[in-house]
Amino acid sequence: MAEDTGRVLLVLRSGHVNEPWTWAAVGGKIDPGETASEALVREVEEELGYDGPLRLRRIKAFLAGDFVYHNHIGYVPHEFAPSLNWESDDYAWVEPEEIDDWPDLHFGVEWLLDNGGLDL
Repeated sequence: MAEDTGRVLLVLRSGHVNEPWTWAAVGGKIDPGETASEALVREVEEELGYDGPLRLRRIKAFLAGDFVYHNHIGYVPHEFAPSLNWESDDYAWVEPEEIDDWPDLHFGVEWLLDNGGLDL
C-alpha cells in the first residue's frame, strides 16, 4: 500500500506461472533459512525491482493441508512504477474499495477478502 495515496498494488500474473492471468499480490516460496517476512522483501525486489523503504504488517495466513500462504501488507511511502520480471505482465495501483470488484482476482486475494484479512 502506498502511504501517500492509500492505494494497493496488484500485479497481473503472466502465462509462465501458476494461476496465470489473475490479479494478485506479490509473493513466493520461502527459501530455506528465511522467515516469511524476509522472503517477501526478497520477492518484492525480484518481482517489482523495488528496494526502497518497506514496512510490513503480518495478517491472516491461508492454510490448506501442509500448504501455508503467509499474507502481509507492505507499506511504501509513495506509489512507484515497478520494473516487472517475467512473473507479471502488468500492474495497477487500486483503491482498496475497488479490489472486491476487480476482475480475475487470484484465489489467494479472493480468500483474503472473503475472510476479512485485508484490514488496511
